[in-house]
Amino acid sequence: MVIKIYHRDIFFKNEIRFPEHIFYEDNAIAAITMLCAKRFEKVEEALYYYYQNPTSTVHIISEDRCRDRMKASEIYMEECRKRGFYEKYRAEIDYKFFELFYKNTLFSYMQIHKKKKLSFIREIKRRLLEQVPDFTKNQYYLQYTDTESKKLIRMHMKSDIYFYMYYELIHLYRRVRYKSSNI
Repeated sequence: MVIKIYHRDIFFKNEIRFPEHIFYEDNAIAAITMLCAKRFEKVEEALYYYYQNPTSTVHIISEDRCRDRMKASEIYMEECRKRGFYEKYRAEIDYKFFELFYKNTLFSYMQIHKKKKLSFIREIKRRLLEQVPDFTKNQYYLQYTDTESKKLIRMHMKSDIYFYMYYELIHLYRRVRYKSSNI
């Protein structure tokens, strides 16, 4: 939502509300506002100064914040179904849900250095498959998901523990290699 300006009528006429008491609340409604808009305009002039707050959601990762992202994604999916968008734009909505709920959450969670839970990694997969069981056949997944992510996702779909161990090892290797190249 940070790079767009919205007419307030989109929110009021379509009864769009930010969910309260969760992080990533914009994930729940950003696409809904776009689906409800009658037209779009592009303004070339920079009209917004984006301040990077060091305590913002993009800088602090925790299981609770990951759960909020998952909740926001579920709200998004529920709103799409309730408003009749899901039937018309199923492939696009399923892919957006996959990205927000699963890919962004899983790979963010894996950046936590301590106290990662294998049970949470299993839960993310299980809940994705409940909502979008055929996500790997989605045309947008096939087109827009990078090769390394696809490899890791395939690994996770086969084995939670194998994915977890591989991810930890590959990122340890990359951290060591990065440190040694900067000496």
